[in-house]
Amino acid sequence: MKEVCELARNIESRSTIVKNAFIAFYLYKTVVLREPNNSEALFGLARQYLIAGNLTLAGNYFLESYRLSSASMSLGPASGFLMHGILAFHFGTIDHAIKCFEMSLSLEITFEAYYWLGEAYSAKGELYTAIGAFSECIGLCSQWTMESSSQLVQSAFDNISRLEAQIVSQVD
Repeated sequence: MKEVCELARNIESRSTIVKNAFIAFYLYKTVVLREPNNSEALFGLARQYLIAGNLTLAGNYFLESYRLSSASMSLGPASGFLMHGILAFHFGTIDHAIKCFEMSLSLEITFEAYYWLGEAYSAKGELYTAIGAFSECIGLCSQWTMESSSQLVQSAFDNISRLEAQIVSQVD
């Protein structure tokens, strides 16, 4: 089942087309049905539900994944803070989300954590800080193949452009 999770993660990272997201969802769901205590598959399934906008199921799977991974330390504390921050962000507790993303980054530097930190600062109206976080995300993504992080990079670029336009409009 570990190989199936690896395959799903690989497909998920290339989910620039919707079809790949469905395949990743199906693979994670298959693993969870066969191995309900597989924290990696639960985490992947939670991400898929989050992408689909189903916060309730995303939250349930994140919490179960975190509970299991905390016991086995398979995902690591940085991932726990990241997933907790993503949920906090989607539930509108922005300050709490920022603390979670910063804790995640203090444990492990990832482009995902910087991306979500940028989203949180943008939602809070701290535009310059958000641009800085999105820039860090883009810088870290350059260490990966563009194919595996292209969706995130494009979103970060789009957010920087949007925030810069917002700043310019405030000056005028």
